[in-house]
Amino acid sequence: TSINDIHTENNFVVFPNPSYGKFILNSNRNITSIEIFNYLGEKAYATIVKQQTSNEIDLSNSSKGIYFVRLTDDNENIHTEKIIIQ
Repeated sequence: TSINDIHTENNFVVFPNPSYGKFILNSNRNITSIEIFNYLGEKAYATIVKQQTSNEIDLSNSSKGIYFVRLTDDNENIHTEKIIIQ
């Protein structure tokens, strides 16, 4: 028997991370929605986009801390990434 390696593909990049609240999301897939949650699970930001691969987000008025970006792509795949606002 053998064990197949599981390959996870990083489908998007958040930069700069950490940031002061403004950051860019780049993806190799078309993004259809963006949701951002704080560490308590409260929604801090949400938007529906028209299949773009790059988006600029401004959370500079939000509290400092750890947030989670959840992107949905055009194939209904969900991708999550941690970001830090300092």
